[in-house]
Amino acid sequence: MLVLTSIIHQKQPNNIQQPQEDQVLNKDAADTEHHTPDSSKTFPTMLKLISGTLVGGANYSDIYDNEMNSPIQSRNNTTNNNQLKVPTLPEIARKVAKLEKTQLDEKQYIAYEIIACTFLLGFVKDGNNPKTTLYSSLQQSMGCPNTTNMEDLVNRLKARGGQDQLLMFLTGPAGSGKSTAVMVAQQFCFEFCMAVGDMWSDETFLFTAYTGSAASLFGGVTISKAAFINQRRPLSLEDKNEWQDVQILIIDEVSFMSDSIFRTLDKKLKDIGNRNQPFGGISIIFAGDF
Repeated sequence: MLVLTSIIHQKQPNNIQQPQEDQVLNKDAADTEHHTPDSSKTFPTMLKLISGTLVGGANYSDIYDNEMNSPIQSRNNTTNNNQLKVPTLPEIARKVAKLEKTQLDEKQYIAYEIIACTFLLGFVKDGNNPKTTLYSSLQQSMGCPNTTNMEDLVNRLKARGGQDQLLMFLTGPAGSGKSTAVMVAQQFCFEFCMAVGDMWSDETFLFTAYTGSAASLFGGVTISKAAFINQRRPLSLEDKNEWQDVQILIIDEVSFMSDSIFRTLDKKLKDIGNRNQPFGGISIIFAGDF
């Protein structure tokens, strides 16, 4: 198991791609395999691609098999019409295990699937919501999804742990591998975004910590700053726009947060997102050792 003292303070692997658009594991392959032609960017196609990520790996015992001893193959999971290659959940777990010698145990793998499937559910929800950027980028007029197929995909994602809003608590002492599942999930989500031609930003997975000392270790920000905890004036449109790319919020050292800070965080995130849902409907991974 990978030994890490913090879910935030982790050295980026040498061989695994840092999830940024300008840094790709294999840039030449990315230029050809990860580019999605505009004509293929329809909501039904998006649903097919998401469905493709769920191929294989229904049982943990099947994840790390003989493929671990064979060379890493290029992706062959495609749609019939457009030959768009997408990563599968087991594929990314095996890739990380092979390149970084970091194999998820069963509990870590469950957490990995929960995070990744929650992320994919967000694509289904946003792709079907006329108010979102994703909806406007998809060519809705080129085909409407079969409602039954969409409901079936949603059920499959939820069966693998996906949540409409993820509120996950990761705990354990230093070295228990709290960050490993998050790292692999981030890698999967990055590769999926690259494969389908959707934008990835530094805020897609927003890593924060409660204390400044922990945040400084990875050059990040405290949750107080990111969520405007100490800001007395009403949030401006510019403040809210800073959160438009956030899909998963990670808060380390949650054990240091008081009840009043939690209540303030809830209020601020409701101002940013959905006022009728806890924490504004934003998916959050709370991490820390009590």
